[in-house]
Amino acid sequence: HSLTSSVKADLIQEYEIGFDRTRKRVVFPIRNHRGELVALSGRTVNGDWPRYKIYKKELSEIVSDYSFDKKSVLWGLEKFYDTMMYTDIDIDMPVIVCEGFKAALWVVQSGYPYTVALLGSYLSREQEALLSRITNKVVLFLDNDSAGRKAMYRISKEQLSGVEKRIANYRDHADLSPDDLTTQQVHAAIETALTPINWRRSFYYE
Repeated sequence: HSLTSSVKADLIQEYEIGFDRTRKRVVFPIRNHRGELVALSGRTVNGDWPRYKIYKKELSEIVSDYSFDKKSVLWGLEKFYDTMMYTDIDIDMPVIVCEGFKAALWVVQSGYPYTVALLGSYLSREQEALLSRITNKVVLFLDNDSAGRKAMYRISKEQLSGVEKRIANYRDHADLSPDDLTTQQVHAAIETALTPINWRRSFYYE
């Protein structure tokens, strides 16, 4: 499907992306930082609403007392959490923070394996604690629309204290997301990421 057509098959397999034939949705497993499966999200392929749906009722039918709070996880973190927490490897690469699954997958495929998705444009306290625990460098690569820019403004000013924050350089004010960019543009956006003050001057004329 077009949702994952640009993502390589081995990456789709690694992230265990499937398809719900009954509900006609591309299914993304959601695991916590320990790798435990905590939720499933389905993305419609035929225009149903909502476009993305966290499966709740569907899972409560087979898992008693099932509940899930998306603010408690960073999607994709389980892929490298142990590496950053428990090894002596000096990892100089920043953690890239995106909004959604497809954007994060595209950034990973573009050569940045330490990439997570917030499952939205809001960085919760739980997610903030997870990031602060594993890294001292992040690049905020949220969508370049109004909601994404407001979130990057808030995070860069008020959150992740003690962490070096940079903001992906989209180079213009177009409403784009990471997966709208070519691989070369993703590299450029990350490698020329702006300091928060320079980014705010560009977008908010501070």
